[in-house]
Amino acid sequence: MKGTIITVGVLILAGYLTMSFMAKSDRQRSAFVYNDRMFNAFNGTIELKEKLRLIEVQNRRVLDSLVTLSVSQINTAVISQEKSQREAAVLELSERYTADIWKHINQSLATYGREHGYDFIFGASGDGGIMYAKEAGDITDDVIRYINLNYEGVQKSN
Repeated sequence: MKGTIITVGVLILAGYLTMSFMAKSDRQRSAFVYNDRMFNAFNGTIELKEKLRLIEVQNRRVLDSLVTLSVSQINTAVISQEKSQREAAVLELSERYTADIWKHINQSLATYGREHGYDFIFGASGDGGIMYAKEAGDITDDVIRYINLNYEGVQKSN
């Protein structure tokens, strides 16, 4: 899987470089964002982390109350099973929320690119997609502001 991602990243980069060399006076506009920084600064991600923290606090309280019961009332196998089920539920919720967050970010980034006249916006994530980029091409902070404003608008309309 990782090899496929790297291969796709290399192909995208090769395509970009080929197109860059072929461009004449009408240079294509491109920039990049730091994926991790954008994801972590996104308000949806911050809300997700808080929701998951509250669920984990609740789970810890339930498990602690089970542990305080006498051994004759409940056995450790039941506690272990309950803990595993709760951890699996939190992981599944986290994965679903993360997929929803990336969907929103990608949609917002596409709109941002169209509205700001970009031909390409690359994601720098350390997976081989971009190995180097001049800092002048970094639009991460602008995109973070944009996706957070967009997210606030979506949240207010729900």
